[in-house]
Amino acid sequence: MELDQQQAESLRCVVTEVNIYPIKSCAGISYQTGKIGKFGFENDRKWMVVDADSGRMMTGRRFPVMVLIKPRFSDDNSTLIVSGPDCSDLKIRIDNEKMAGSKDVTVWSSPATSAIDEGNEAAEWFTKLLKFNVRFVRYPNKTHDRLVDAEYKRPDRAEFVSFADGFPYLIASEESLADLNSRLPDPLSMRRFRPNIVIKATKGGYPWMEDSWNGGSIKIGGIEFRVAKYCERCKMTTLDPDTGKYGEEPLKTLATFRQGLRRGGKEVTFGQNLICEVESGEISVGQSVTVV
Repeated sequence: MELDQQQAESLRCVVTEVNIYPIKSCAGISYQTGKIGKFGFENDRKWMVVDADSGRMMTGRRFPVMVLIKPRFSDDNSTLIVSGPDCSDLKIRIDNEKMAGSKDVTVWSSPATSAIDEGNEAAEWFTKLLKFNVRFVRYPNKTHDRLVDAEYKRPDRAEFVSFADGFPYLIASEESLADLNSRLPDPLSMRRFRPNIVIKATKGGYPWMEDSWNGGSIKIGGIEFRVAKYCERCKMTTLDPDTGKYGEEPLKTLATFRQGLRRGGKEVTFGQNLICEVESGEISVGQSVTVV
């Protein structure tokens, strides 16, 4: 679906949520303002749990309890505090990169990247909770070597992503969620889809309007983002973030009308993956969203 000039000129949207997910597969944090960095929002998917032996990512697909793990930051932003079911809080200083060890880790089929190992106390905390031998790692501030998919990157520069599955940002609209919920037996919250940026139309909006931006660009405030691709959804969307239990929805219903939109494949989609054209700035709730 392409957005024609008349639609583009009549559409007005605003940002209603800014979210980060400090630990891959764990609960998110909502902010009024998110700071843009080199590989996404500051501290988004900056930490990850990995297999202690292979360094391969561990997610809620294998360990559903991970969605019940809640990270937060101390008031002075010096410490990551992690809470889990029936666990004492884990506290990790986030200014100790020089003293930390390193570990090669992988996200899906991406080439191995060197991460900071957060030490034995953190590894033991997650190992006890997951009942599996893991390490807890951090994406380094100074070394960035995870690239976005070569098919979607700009040819004139390297573009990076943290421990997110493939892209630095994910955007979704409240209108699309409302349309999906109208088809479901029980409505779901946007938390199922883990977007970084949620928007709502104030004029000219309609469900799945973000589809029409695919392959184009949008501006949020004065910051431009390329709309790289439809976001393909997996079983993580069927994991209840409040109970840590799997169900059938929303994939069962999405498959009836959101399948095959990207190249006619079998994947179902919700939201759009974004790549930011700059490496600094801020995105805030209430800012306008315009189609370039």
